[in-house]
Amino acid sequence: EYVLVNPAAILRDVKEPPPREGREDFTDEDLMTYFAALPQAQEPRPFLYWIPRIMAYTGMRLGECSQLRKQDLREAMGLRVLDLNTEDGKTLKNPASRRQVPIHPRLVELGLLEFIDASPEGYLWPEKYRATDNPARQDSDRLSSLLGRFLRRSGVVDEKKTGAHSFRHTVSTRLKDASVPEYQIADLV
Repeated sequence: EYVLVNPAAILRDVKEPPPREGREDFTDEDLMTYFAALPQAQEPRPFLYWIPRIMAYTGMRLGECSQLRKQDLREAMGLRVLDLNTEDGKTLKNPASRRQVPIHPRLVELGLLEFIDASPEGYLWPEKYRATDNPARQDSDRLSSLLGRFLRRSGVVDEKKTGAHSFRHTVSTRLKDASVPEYQIADLV
């Protein structure tokens, strides 16, 4: 009885598509074009080579990739996996994000295991691409912007195709197309 008029009534409706409808999967051509535009693994910034490929073959989130440490490469049930955890102050989106992601054979062919084995202990990528002091920004925003510029320069200009989320959707779609059960897809991504 203290407020006679609802102050929220002045707000206009916002058209917001469900998250899945707001993003598009990458095509094979998109991926080939994007990967060709990225620096090679031997460049001074190897994260520009590895992080997009890790996302493309695992469906991991950008923030998960950016926080990887050498010791997160582990063996589980006879497989090499990337262990997504909260050790050393790392953060995850939610409790279900804690998981072990098998390393795709193509990443092995490309040399990911050798790269990680040759890396010093600790985080694989520079701190400025995995953390920020700005509370208004996400930790991986700088990395997301950088990878997004490479994506657009490569010729992938569809605004519904974004570096981070489109990789996750692409992996999910391709697993569905391969008749992988939904619960297993959820466990992986």
